[in-house]
Amino acid sequence: MESKTKLVKTADGKNYLVPFILVTTLFFLWGFAHSILDVLNKHFQDSLDISKAGSALVQTMVYGSYFIMALPVGKLITKHGYRAGVLVGLVLYGIGSLMFIPGNYLQSFPFFLFSLFIIGCGIACLETSANPYATVLGDMKAAERRINLAQSFNGMGWICGPLVGGIFLFSDNSEDQNIAIPYTIIGIVVLLVALFLYVAAQTGINSFFINYMTDHSGIAAREASLWLSFGGMGLFMLGRMGGSLVMKFFRSDRLLAICAVVAAIAMLVAMIGYGMTGVYAFFVCYLCESIMFPTIFALSIKGVGGETKKASSYLIMTIVGGAFAPLVMGYIADNVSITAGFSVPFVCFIGISVYAALYRKLK
Repeated sequence: MESKTKLVKTADGKNYLVPFILVTTLFFLWGFAHSILDVLNKHFQDSLDISKAGSALVQTMVYGSYFIMALPVGKLITKHGYRAGVLVGLVLYGIGSLMFIPGNYLQSFPFFLFSLFIIGCGIACLETSANPYATVLGDMKAAERRINLAQSFNGMGWICGPLVGGIFLFSDNSEDQNIAIPYTIIGIVVLLVALFLYVAAQTGINSFFINYMTDHSGIAAREASLWLSFGGMGLFMLGRMGGSLVMKFFRSDRLLAICAVVAAIAMLVAMIGYGMTGVYAFFVCYLCESIMFPTIFALSIKGVGGETKKASSYLIMTIVGGAFAPLVMGYIADNVSITAGFSVPFVCFIGISVYAALYRKLK
């Protein structure tokens, strides 16, 4: 009698549910990226006075990138595996999306096209990697079922693209039309990679700590810099020194999860509370984030064997997160408030806590 086939389990009982869920989200992301192009066509025609033939270059940039990237990505995943292709794809997708922030100020059609080309290169990496990856995450007898289930979320992305694009780009009030918002959101989403998140959170908090103190605590900038040096960075140093001692009694991934959750709560307090309450919340955050970089790094390269050097290189690449977080936070601070800007590190800490909680399953 033929045994029942499990969708995300191999014949020997190995469960691939978590990686399958993560891969499935990629199908949604590129479906969204494709369908929002149809909204961009009309938007560029109206806002930049581009002809219909000219606006068609939007699709040309994205779909043309497939032809350029297909073979290089194939070589990449052959040599380094599907996950490397997914990582490169996410980074390119995220960079291209966040380029819409300066693009919104430049209002340059060639710049927007270049941004879309970068996004297209990222999508090409994702599609080339994720489609075959989905087929191997379980019993091979269920490969067709898995790929069809994953592709159904691609369809959901095609639905959401025009919906979101229409809300932000076709407002009755021209001042409310902001092409950067949907791409900023999606750019942040695709760059939710744990080490990236830590660097982004740390750099973002450091960059605007003084602004927070001068705006909401009545402390002069010079005094605030001293608070940052001896208070924030002092606790950061003490946290790293004591972290190794604490790890004698706590598993490192559990300690990372606890610190990330507490740091996220501290960010919420800083966003809600004013005066010294918010400042003390920042100090708690500095103490908690102290162990994050070395712990994430050590956990990520554990068990990769002879690939340690390559894994280390990929992890160091994700430090680019520190380049983007201040930009996004600054944009939010200018257009909403400085406290709202700290929602960026809050989201980052939530992502780190999820990574730490699921670490053993991911491994």
